[in-house]
Amino acid sequence: MGQVDADAAIKYGNPDNWSVEDIIKLAKYENPDAEIIYRPHPEIYKKYQKSKFKRKRIEFFAKISSPDEPLPEFFKTIDHVYVINSLTGLEALLRGIKVTTLGAAFYAGWGLSDDRCVIINRVRKLSILEIFAGVYIK
Repeated sequence: MGQVDADAAIKYGNPDNWSVEDIIKLAKYENPDAEIIYRPHPEIYKKYQKSKFKRKRIEFFAKISSPDEPLPEFFKTIDHVYVINSLTGLEALLRGIKVTTLGAAFYAGWGLSDDRCVIINRVRKLSILEIFAGVYIK
């Protein structure tokens, strides 16, 4: 799932400086027989925001999906999501979809996702209901 390059979530939540292309290559490497689908952020897709997104380079590894399709419908075709720290990762977890985080997502480090970025102050395990309550209720 894509994010806006200049967004604070990328600036501060991507300590290993993952690029979209790197993430797609990782997804393809770890899932060589899977169809990889990249869903750009709507602002990038519609060219409202500047981005390092290079369509032809991405299309070599993945199909590019329009972000105009409602996310719940899109999730019906997905069984694994790779994100830096997009809220899409949390939405996927809530639907029981496997999530790999490559950045310091607020929902990462609690034992529910495959986290590649070490978040040292998160040592407890939380259930999806506890994360949901913390995010949406509290």
